[in-house]
Amino acid sequence: MGNPVVIKAKKDYDCVFEPEPMSWLRLQYYRYQVTAGTYLFTYKEAFVFNTVVFIIVFLTGWAAKSIIVKLLPSLWRLSTLIPSFFASFFMSLLGKDASSQ
Repeated sequence: MGNPVVIKAKKDYDCVFEPEPMSWLRLQYYRYQVTAGTYLFTYKEAFVFNTVVFIIVFLTGWAAKSIIVKLLPSLWRLSTLIPSFFASFFMSLLGKDASSQ
């Protein structure tokens, strides 16, 4: 009798493409390209599209900052009332009069 023939079974994932490792920022840009479909654009089309997206994000952030800055004084005044409200609430739970303190 001869030597037995060993047949190596091929795994399903032997032919799967293994991409090279990339940095976190590059991975996020790749995900953006795949999600938005910009990898199908030419360089000029991608530049215009990315510029429009950047301007929209920038203006949205600018508007949010402007609103927050205008609301900040009123939010600050509101935050000064919160401790006194909780103090009077917990004092009433304890059965003590908050005004006598």
